[in-house]
Amino acid sequence: MEITTHDSTIYQGYKRWTQESSTTGDLVIQDLATGELVTIKAEETEEVRETGSPMPTGLTSLLSQDQLLDLFKYVTTLGTRS
Repeated sequence: MEITTHDSTIYQGYKRWTQESSTTGDLVIQDLATGELVTIKAEETEEVRETGSPMPTGLTSLLSQDQLLDLFKYVTTLGTRS
């Protein structure tokens, strides 16, 4: 998702919830670049857009078969301990 605030700051990440945000209505995202949770106050929010996948369109067409297999392996093991 992409959130734009009243001061034109843009945040991109995956929507998350905390106990506090469930009560306050604030938005919480997990930043795509850092993995950190970022809370954006509801009253500071200008626009919220669902953006879909963060992977650029057509990226896989540029990869060799070995690179594509490496990418699939990486994606399927995210969040698991290796």
